[in-house]
Amino acid sequence: MTIFWTEGNHSQKGKGGKRVEVVNSNPEIIKIFLTFLRRFKIDENRLKGRVQVHDKNEVKKAELFWSKISLISRKQFQKPMIKKSKVHKTSTNILPYGTFTVTYNDTKLFLFLSKEVQKMIERMKWDEREYHNSSLNYH
Repeated sequence: MTIFWTEGNHSQKGKGGKRVEVVNSNPEIIKIFLTFLRRFKIDENRLKGRVQVHDKNEVKKAELFWSKISLISRKQFQKPMIKKSKVHKTSTNILPYGTFTVTYNDTKLFLFLSKEVQKMIERMKWDEREYHNSSLNYH
């Protein structure tokens, strides 16, 4: 839930309604989010993936990497986004596999997750008030 809250896209509309979407370059974040999403017994055929890479990256290599990480078939990948690099050719700042977007079009799931995120925010506001009214001794 926290990954959707912090890394998710909360305002985009997909085909037929709202979409649940997360973008990240960390394979573990993508795996955790997909494990979470799959707990809702989603239709795997509706999952989409998209690779975003710099023009210095190998697109096919990145797609193979993210397909293996996400367990999403490359047939379900959208057209990759290729960004012109502004960094020097010898720079090591380019992510070797770029970033990966997981998209699942489902308004009902999007609304449910958004509502749960709002509940989390409200609980944290309450916890923050309680925290400021108490003293903690960590020694």
